Amino acid sequence: MVDRHPGFVIRAQGASDVQKAVNFVRENGLMMSVRSGGHQFAGHVVADGTVLPDLSQM
Repeated sequence: MVDRHPGFVIRAQGASDVQKAVNFVRENGLMMSVRSGGHQFAGHVVADGTVLPDLSQM
């Protein structure tokens, strides 16, 4: 249903994983989009080529 493809997904298990992801993105000049609860079924939160922390397991 969603035709967007992040560069890669980080399935965060806790705040430490999120902190590491944000630092990685900042240090490497990348773009980030965030998936939190998974309630946005239209896929507006996903952007092509970005780092996508998936917070749904937190």
